Amino acid sequence: MKKKTVVYVVWAVWYLICLLLCLGEEPAGMAKIPFVVVGLAAYAPPFYLLYLSKKDAKTIKIVQIISVASLIAFIVLFVLGVLSVNWSAAAGRIVDLLFKIFCAPVVCGQFWVVGLFLWASLLRACVLLLKKLNRPDQK
Repeated sequence: MKKKTVVYVVWAVWYLICLLLCLGEEPAGMAKIPFVVVGLAAYAPPFYLLYLSKKDAKTIKIVQIISVASLIAFIVLFVLGVLSVNWSAAAGRIVDLLFKIFCAPVVCGQFWVVGLFLWASLLRACVLLLKKLNRPDQK
């Protein structure tokens, strides 16, 4: 098995772990620490993928697309969550469930600003790597 394939599998499994932790009750006090660690560690596989793929535009684009999709999903679902205050309780629960599914590492990490910063950092790293690959003087 190629190293990149293993990293993709680890990323998917870690995302599922975050999702499973999010679906339970939110912990209080010091019990939040494992959630924060798991949520923040979910960003290690994509950063490692970028490290392995410095010269592979396809992998960089995949990470970039996932980063953009995650940021957009967060924004859309956050706005829907705010708007759902005036909707029924069932609609609010559906939006909350969608938010947990599509933004699992951010929700699991408890500190949304850190999770969003890490997605944005991934996106920025992708842009810089693609720019570096496309420079004529680098070829």
